[in-house]
Formats: sequence, C-alpha cells, structure tokens
Amino acid sequence: MSFQRKKGSRSKEISIIFSFFKNPKLLLDFIKENPNGAKFTLENITVEYGKIQGLIKDLDSNEKMDRPFDINPNYIGHIDNLNNEKKKLIEKKFNLEKDSLSSKTSKVDLLIIDNNKDIFYISYKDETTTKLGQLSKTNSYGKAELCGSFDSFNIIKMFSNRIPQNLKFSDTSLTDIQFSKLNEKDKKLAFIKKSFPKEWYKIWNEELNNAYIQLEKFGKVLKDDKDSLIEFIKYTFSGNQKDLENFYLVFGKKSFKFSKILKKLKEIDLYVNSKIYESEKGKKSLLVSIKIKNQIYGLTKIEPSFDGLRDNVSQTKGIIFYFQDYPENKKLGNNFKRLFQDIV
Repeated sequence: MSFQRKKGSRSKEISIIFSFFKNPKLLLDFIKENPNGAKFTLENITVEYGKIQGLIKDLDSNEKMDRPFDINPNYIGHIDNLNNEKKKLIEKKFNLEKDSLSSKTSKVDLLIIDNNKDIFYISYKDETTTKLGQLSKTNSYGKAELCGSFDSFNIIKMFSNRIPQNLKFSDTSLTDIQFSKLNEKDKKLAFIKKSFPKEWYKIWNEELNNAYIQLEKFGKVLKDDKDSLIEFIKYTFSGNQKDLENFYLVFGKKSFKFSKILKKLKEIDLYVNSKIYESEKGKKSLLVSIKIKNQIYGLTKIEPSFDGLRDNVSQTKGIIFYFQDYPENKKLGNNFKRLFQDIV
C-alpha cells in the first residue's frame, strides 16, 4: 500500500487558484511555459508554485469552479510542491505561525493572503479523496497512541553473527542499482530477508499482529474519551497546525473553518463506535464511526501495513498506519465530509 494524492485531486487546487482571475488562461499559459515552479503576478495577484509538470494535462482554465471565499487575494501559494526552504521563507515573509507550512505533518495545500492581510490556510478534499494520511512513527492523540515503524536495531543485532562484513548486492534479492542506494541498515535487512525467510516471516507477522492489538486499544480510547477523539480529528485533518483560526477545509465548492468544526464536536452529544474489520483477503483494519442523534457517520478506516516486508523491496520501514475515508453508508455518503457539513 502507498500513500500518494491523486493528480486529479491536486489539479483541483489549481482550479481554485484560477477561480480568482478574470482571465485564468493567461496564468495557465504561464504555468505551461514554466512547469518546474515560478512566481508570477497577474491582475495584482502574486501566484507561487513548485514543480507541477505532472498536473498540467489535467488543468483546464475554463473549468467552472466557484470561489471558496469571497475575498480579494494579494498572494496565492500552491504549497504542495514547494521545497521546505521556500515554505520557511513564505512563513517568515508573511509572519506566519512557525512550521505552519514547513512541518512534515502540515495539511496546507494552498495559502491565500488577501488585501487585508488576512490568512487562509486551505486543505482541499474533492469527491474522490480517500487517503487522509499515514503514520510511521509513534504519535499520541490525548490518551490514545499508535506506534509505527519497527525495532530494526535489535532485529539486526539478533542476526549480527550471521551477516557478512562486506555485503554485496548478490547476497540479497535486490538489483545492483537498488543495493547501491541503500544505507548499511537497509543492506543488512535486505540480506536477512533473503537469507532467513522463515525467521523474517515470524518477525513481520508479529509486528503486524502487534499493530492490530494497538488498533483495538486505540479504538477503545477514542470511544471512552472524547478529548482524545477531538485530538485525533484535529491532528488527522490539520496536522500540527497551531493557527487553527485561519485553517479551512474545502470540499468541492464549500469551505469550513476547522476551529468551528472542532468547537461543535466538543459541544454536541455523540457516540463513538470502533470495530476491527477483516477483509476477504485477511487484512484487518479499524473502522471508526460517530453517531449523532440517529445519524451514523464513518470517520475513518485505519489499516496497518508492513512496508518493505518482501525481499525485493529496497527500504524496510516496518509498520505504517494508513488513514482512509470510510463512509458508513456508501449510498448516503456518510463520511467525514458529511459529518463536518451537518454539524456546522
């Protein structure tokens, strides 16, 4: 399993930018001529973007996209493909909250500064959005906790007497090119995966079973502790964003102030249900839903995966938890978007 946003979804973010221009075709023409990133001022609006060559074929300046905000922008930044150094420079230039853009957990897709110097951090979700994020380390949400990755140091230590000092790519199932790009840790793990398949199976299978146990405990905490639920929702949809008053979720044509969503969730009576679901292929995941009055909404599906378990895969990252869209009722579309829209 991999986590990567669809290009079609990311191109909609550019369509939002187009919506603020009288003649968006001029901007599109400039982007086509400068697909590797640039800063351009048109109609008194400065637009900044990174390398978006892969999105160009999906861009249409004639697409009718309503403005999510009735404002007059002075600056619009397409944050997704900007490097971290540029993100930090933007934070400094506009006196933004530290790490609001440059944090690894940032969910900001677009940054808009209007003529009044008001700030709009935008996280865009279109109708096809299914991926909400992933976790490959330890993270706490109030009293709830999930721990990704795995203890590679002790795994290598277990096999230390059986690992040759000068490993070659032929000692693994990797190609010469794959092997040459790896650090010493991953070279040793590649050797272990090929040379000791039974022991390796036991290792990753135990890690995965531990992840399932974590999920059961995690679901129980979300069910029993509302503060932990709120923290989980806050982190999942805004990352570690501190400036929540200026952070917005945009679903298609509608925009929602995230701090208002969190406030409503704290105020209303709700019931959380969590259960372990097993697919026909034997994959397990945690389904988390929220009941408000007589309506049930699917909040998320959390599925763990051991990244790099196969011997022909270069990097061995261990357990990664993937957070996905989960509609409780597919016909009604009772997912997180419907939940947020209904409560505000």
